[in-house]
Amino acid sequence: WRDNYRLIGRGRTSNSLLPAATVHQALGYISGCCLLIRQTICQQVGYFDERYFAYFEETDLCRRVRRAGWKLEYVPEAVAWHRVAATAQYLSKTYLYYMLRNKLLFARSTLKRGAFLIYFLLVYAPRNILGYLYLSLRRHRTANAKTIFQAVRDGVQRRYGRRPI
Repeated sequence: WRDNYRLIGRGRTSNSLLPAATVHQALGYISGCCLLIRQTICQQVGYFDERYFAYFEETDLCRRVRRAGWKLEYVPEAVAWHRVAATAQYLSKTYLYYMLRNKLLFARSTLKRGAFLIYFLLVYAPRNILGYLYLSLRRHRTANAKTIFQAVRDGVQRRYGRRPI
């Protein structure tokens, strides 16, 4: 599992009515803000894993769908407008906790122990822990540091579900 992705059409405004891409494309992941799925697929692989509560539940579902042999596809004729940060504002304690914890939980569930340790040390820690600490401190949100370390601790200890923040 890689810690990078590309969102088709990200940053486009409602003034642009043309599709972000003009051809159907196979994808490895589809954002939950616009995910259409057949009921038969959900009956086969299950629904969103509610243990994630927020963030990464669609990533987990997409992984299970692909493992079951189904394809994920971008359809340019379908258009959806998504209001970003409806669940939580960027860099809020809620955003940081669930994004960091669930990214870690997802990685733990998909990688073997050795690969997870390499991912944690070389990708997750510098990009996520240090990156979000830097952004939070730069914006004078020092209280976020506690939330960041709480999220990492809970992710390492495999604590799922809605948690008090």
